[in-house]
Amino acid sequence: MSNRFLSSAVIFAFSLSLFSAESLRTWTSSDGRIIEARFVEMIGQNIKIENSSGVQFTLPLSRFSEKDLKYAEQASIQSDFLSLGPFKGYYEGAVVIASINGELKVFDPPKSDKYSDPKPIKARLGKIGEAVSVGTQLITGNGSRAILLLTNGTIFTMGEETKLVIKEFWQEEFESKEDRVIDIQIEVSPSRITIGLLNGDMIVEVKKLQHKSSFLIETPLGVAGVRGTEFRLFSQSKFFKLGVLEGRVDFLNNEKKVKKVGVLRSLVKEMDSKVLEQKLLSQESKLIKEAIDRARSAAKDYSVAQLLESAEANNNRQVNSNLEDGGILEKQIEELLIEFKLPSKIKRIELGSDLFDIRLLEKLVNLEEINCPVNKRLSDFSVIEKLPKLKKFSIKYNRHARPHHFRNSMNLEDLKIYPSWARGDISDLSPLSNLKKLNSLNLANHSIKEASPLFEIKALESLDLSSNLLENCIGFDSMRNHLVHLNLSKNKIVDPSPLYRMKKLQTLDLSENPIDEKEKISLRRALLKCKISF
Repeated sequence: MSNRFLSSAVIFAFSLSLFSAESLRTWTSSDGRIIEARFVEMIGQNIKIENSSGVQFTLPLSRFSEKDLKYAEQASIQSDFLSLGPFKGYYEGAVVIASINGELKVFDPPKSDKYSDPKPIKARLGKIGEAVSVGTQLITGNGSRAILLLTNGTIFTMGEETKLVIKEFWQEEFESKEDRVIDIQIEVSPSRITIGLLNGDMIVEVKKLQHKSSFLIETPLGVAGVRGTEFRLFSQSKFFKLGVLEGRVDFLNNEKKVKKVGVLRSLVKEMDSKVLEQKLLSQESKLIKEAIDRARSAAKDYSVAQLLESAEANNNRQVNSNLEDGGILEKQIEELLIEFKLPSKIKRIELGSDLFDIRLLEKLVNLEEINCPVNKRLSDFSVIEKLPKLKKFSIKYNRHARPHHFRNSMNLEDLKIYPSWARGDISDLSPLSNLKKLNSLNLANHSIKEASPLFEIKALESLDLSSNLLENCIGFDSMRNHLVHLNLSKNKIVDPSPLYRMKKLQTLDLSENPIDEKEKISLRRALLKCKISF
């Protein structure tokens, strides 16, 4: 059994111990008969109870006294604050650090059992883009904040001087999609999450949870249970405050009493005082909204595909599978070194179709060009982030390469990603918007409906978006001062008039678009020096 599973199991057991199973009590039927039993669950219009011998009974609500019915209702609500544990397969989610303002300390979970390795865990500074796992403790410094993105799609902000631990994060496996995280309304896949807020401030946007999911935040004064909402939670050892902007949050205090906090309501609890419920103040609403907008902006370039990469790495999926290709790339680099002597002198490499581990490319610090004529197997492109001088990347017959893999390749000039004869699922071009040196882009045969992220790239001279899902050319004329070659064939374009002012175009392909003859004639007259194909 792995250390990862052991540590997760310990955390799960600890969470269950906070709110244990109901104790035996006396139940009275509507006709006066009594039974000693413990509450199990409510099922529709029935209550399931269990006697001291472990025998369970399911009885209709009409059989119980009014006092018992109130008890069962409260106990049923409390059961919502118990973790259901892992899904089949014990797949774990991950937490991605999307943004850091100031300082974020990370205390990684121990790699072995603490009794056999009692050395204290040292803090390290968090890095934007890294993913952390269950058991990790995060602490923000004075005047600092961090924005975290969970692989189920939930986004939250840690305020200054906040300390929390990721106690549990089980998630069902999910598929890669290019959908932006901020655009989805329902969580990526069912998840069971428990976060321990030891001290400080959290502002959270939870995607609507699926039926088998749970999201719990444990504090010194109780537990908040969430189904899909926007809220702020502030907690200290003797003080607790909850403010809900959207949705509803249920709070179970240490006396096992539940309060339901709805839209624009707040809850305040001090250690020795009663819970105070009141209207959410307007300045508090504004603070929550601004923090959520800021968090969404920080996460705007993340796709579901990126979340999958983080989750897969967290479960050691990609790393393990990549070690079975027989060291193909290592041998190839050794052969190149015979000619170039030093890794720093290798600037171009061509990768074969059998290769599916390219992590060793990070040794080629001056690599400028990567060419993969045919490679269906490559799926981990994280090494691209470690190649700052990369100028050209081309891959064909691959459905795993994505624009976000190149979002930090500031020297990239030429990019080509061809999926196969079947349409690829690239749709979001926003990760490319900051690549100011990009001169040539070929993303033919994908699912692109919107090209606007490319319009401000002044270096772009050649653009191939053929066989996509574009319905118009609006905005393309913003590239009129630099674009020379444009291929928009096999799209759904009816009106080409926005291209009239693109006088620098030398070639334009609009073949297999539903453009009528009158529009074709008008375009030819507008672009007399351009070779146009219809």
